[in-house]
This record gives sequence, structure tokens and C-alpha cells, in this order.
Amino acid sequence: MNEKYFKIKSLQPNSENAWLLSLLGDVGGGRRAVNILIPDSSGKRDTFLRSISSLSKKRIIEIKNKSLNSLKIKLTDLGKIEFLCLKLKNVEKLPKNLACLAVFDIPEKQRNIRGLLRVFFRENSFLPLQKSVWISDYNFTESLTTVFGLVGLNKLVKFFTVLKNNCRQ
Repeated sequence: MNEKYFKIKSLQPNSENAWLLSLLGDVGGGRRAVNILIPDSSGKRDTFLRSISSLSKKRIIEIKNKSLNSLKIKLTDLGKIEFLCLKLKNVEKLPKNLACLAVFDIPEKQRNIRGLLRVFFRENSFLPLQKSVWISDYNFTESLTTVFGLVGLNKLVKFFTVLKNNCRQ
């Protein structure tokens, strides 16, 4: 497992790349190619094409079809992860009586993943209840379930929305 899958800090939320990634993820759902018109004005066109080139080099998008005025673009698996991670930056705080609980059981032979998970949780506003049980006040449950499913960890890491009364924090 590569460390870069667990870093949310890869794209700046207000950048052209983030805007394009959000458009592809929201419109295409990350599952289908989206036809996007290339801007007419030279300044916007250059910025747009630089973003396309950058995301393509990072293997975040795949260009399916190119024409003079438009591109048909699809998110790659890494692009889907980046899209979901970008959405994670905008999660809202849960009501006072609820929390997001993350529980994982990683086999000893995958120790490096366990370490990455702890770093990920610590960097993203989770607090440890135990070494493999973490809690957060933010609504990560649905997004992280999807992200961890995409990287194949959905059987090892589970997320729940729980009442805080049942958890020490």
C-alpha cells in the first residue's frame, strides 16, 4: 500500500485542479467520462490545459477523447480517491451527541498499513480511544468508508456514527 493514498493534503481546495476534479466527481460520479468544453479565451484556455496536463501526469484523470473544443475525461481509481479526499476537507462537524468511530484490525504482516492508518487518523482530527479505535467529531463515516473501499481496506477498517455517551473521549 502506498502512503500517498492516505494523504488528504495533495490538492489545494480552491485550485483549478481541485475545481476540475470536483466537476468530474460530481457530474460523472467518478464512474463515467464527462465531456468538458475547453474555454475560448486564451488565458483561461492555457490555465485549463495546464490543469488537464497536471492531473493527467499524476494519473488522476484519463483523457478518453480529444477534439478541438472539448475533452472527454474520466477519473482513474487514484482520481476517485483524490476526489473523495477533497470532499473530506469539507466535512461538517457532527451534532454534539454524535461521533465518528473508526475501528480497524490489521494483520501483523501488514504492519506498515497499521502505522499509516494511525498517522492518517491523527492528522485528520481523530483521537485514539485504543490503538485500533479512533474517534472524531466530524462526519467522516460515509466518505471514509468509500475511500477505504476503493483502496481495498473496507474489510479491515470499519466506520460508524455513534452516540458519544457510549464512548470515552
